Amino acid sequence: MSADKITKKQLKKDSFVTTTLKAWEYSVEHQTTIFVVCLIVVVAIVGVFWTMQSRREAADRLNNSFGEALSYFRAGQLMAAEETFKLVSGQGGSSRDAVYSKYFIGKCALENRRSLEAIEAFDDYLASAKKYNFFYDAAMAGKAVAFENERRYEEAAPIFIELAGSARTTGFEEKSYLMRAAENFKKSNQKDKALEVMEELLELTEGIEKRDLEVEISLLRG
Repeated sequence: MSADKITKKQLKKDSFVTTTLKAWEYSVEHQTTIFVVCLIVVVAIVGVFWTMQSRREAADRLNNSFGEALSYFRAGQLMAAEETFKLVSGQGGSSRDAVYSKYFIGKCALENRRSLEAIEAFDDYLASAKKYNFFYDAAMAGKAVAFENERRYEEAAPIFIELAGSARTTGFEEKSYLMRAAENFKKSNQKDKALEVMEELLELTEGIEKRDLEVEISLLRG
């Protein structure tokens, strides 16, 4: 039995035992420091989870408010809708609901014939729409209509041209946008640009509509 016993000298040479003893001695000597460090780590972890939970709850509240605003908008309660969209926009930072709210603020203003406010709101949305661009074309069209309402035809026409060339624009919409562009060019006394657009329109029209357009082009040329 005595031959199998580990002597103190052998224990001292055992690296695992030595390391364990040193760690235990260090923990005894620095137990206050270790306790503080552990407490800080625990507090940090709890803080991270609390922050994440708070953000989720805030996002849920904003999403609910956005849904409420949409309900007001669809019901024609534009004043209540606009106020709620403004709340979401102001509190939501760069979130999807906040960015989309900027578009609907412009839409509410446009429906209430507040064209200058609508232009400002649509510009605000367009500047933020790089990531959330679902309403991009709609905002551009709304802005063009607001310019028309303000008789700023020279600013409305190029927007309709841009919309006509959009990859998301259908054939029917392209023709409609080009017609609006030509009309705005005429109203702003830009005859050459109006003729250019109308000639492009000839390729998209047929029958009586095409003959009427050809007559209009002839009259505009004088």
